[in-house]
Amino acid sequence: LYYVESMGIFGTPMCGTDYNDVIGSEFIYQDVSTGMNSERVLEHGITPYEAYFRAMAARMFFQLHVEVNSFPAAECFDEWWDADLFTPLLKAYAEVEPYLGVMWLLPDDLGVMWEDEAGHRVVFAYKNGELSVPAGICVKEVISQEETKSTGSLTVEKLKIYYWET
Repeated sequence: LYYVESMGIFGTPMCGTDYNDVIGSEFIYQDVSTGMNSERVLEHGITPYEAYFRAMAARMFFQLHVEVNSFPAAECFDEWWDADLFTPLLKAYAEVEPYLGVMWLLPDDLGVMWEDEAGHRVVFAYKNGELSVPAGICVKEVISQEETKSTGSLTVEKLKIYYWET
């Protein structure tokens, strides 16, 4: 059974999207919400947090299921959910979400970069690497709120979100 709620093929699947189809192609699922099968995620050698981060970078979201009869107990949430881990990530996303205009995939699966019409840039880093950025600009790592001045190159760390204005 595969029930889809509205928006045709890109609707919200009641049973979730197979993670084998999602990993490495998160950009195809932009603006889609779906369930997460954490067992499938773990089969790929990544954590649910990393899968959520990669999906969120493309504005794809994994739904958090809540067993209403157990609420507000911690057990009412999906087993992959960890509020202490995900809350700072969601706060950081809320801070940069207004700047997610046009998305580009970075080379070598480094991550994705977004830019809006005003020149704000946001990078979601999938892995450690280097990016070329204008020298002298202030770059903020949004989860930690740490700011640094660019020297023309930016060292990005896996599962971090970076923001700057050009």
